[in-house]
Amino acid sequence: MITGTFLGTGGSRGPNGLINGDLDITNPLNRRTSPAFFLDIDGFKILIDCGPEVAFQMERCNLQEGIDLALLTHDHGDHSDGLRFLHAVFDHFNGENPIPIYYDQFFDLRIKAKFPFLFTKEECPDLPFSISEYYGALASMPSLDAIKAPIQIKARRVKHGAEFSLAYRFGDKLLYISDVSELTDEDVVALQGAHTVIIDGNGFETAHGHMSIPDVVKIIQRLNPQMAFLTHLSQKVDYSDAMAYLQDHSRNIPILPAYDGLQIQFGEEKPVFNLSHDPYTGDLRTLALARRNSISR
Repeated sequence: MITGTFLGTGGSRGPNGLINGDLDITNPLNRRTSPAFFLDIDGFKILIDCGPEVAFQMERCNLQEGIDLALLTHDHGDHSDGLRFLHAVFDHFNGENPIPIYYDQFFDLRIKAKFPFLFTKEECPDLPFSISEYYGALASMPSLDAIKAPIQIKARRVKHGAEFSLAYRFGDKLLYISDVSELTDEDVVALQGAHTVIIDGNGFETAHGHMSIPDVVKIIQRLNPQMAFLTHLSQKVDYSDAMAYLQDHSRNIPILPAYDGLQIQFGEEKPVFNLSHDPYTGDLRTLALARRNSISR
């Protein structure tokens, strides 16, 4: 059984952006934290991205039993600043059971500059995880054979503004693209073949580093999955508005805006819904304060 959980579906500003945005935050589906996804493949647990609210996200979704692998799409804060807090989530781990964390070699110097204590074991000998020997330098669309996972994992660089992020594909089950400003014809051909696509739905208009939702819908049609979800929804995207637009424009492929806590189960041939997790209904200002404090550490 393969189960995926949207830990966070918000934009780069997280809950701070929602408070200062134009959304109806009384609607729980508009209450979003930094983008992250959790994949459980027959007990092999994978965390995709690790933003500032990761400890809260994992606790909220009752996913605190540990992970076997973490994958970063890129090093922006809303996708990586939670690395320092993984030990708060998995405090039963120790130095003998490190968490393998993979990212593109392009981000190596910047990640090491932000988190030097993760790479120098002697400085923090009690840390429950280490990435000093486990980070991966990913080339374009490799098969990550070094990862002993029960599914083939591939990665491909995709354009994200002036830089790039990594798109991850998990066998023929899932394609995850959190931040993307353009997919070339070559990208589309290389990334096709997944039953489910999760892709950047930052806003209805093009923004720096992100396509518009209308353009994303066209890309989804070309990728031709059985189902697709939009994540990385900014403070300008109201859930109800996004749902209405997608219902009118998705044609033969179901496309839905995701929300924090949404869970998907992947069958042998097609994904199915399992709405067992409720959207977050707590106080956003408390969460926003926690996020600000975590970044300032």
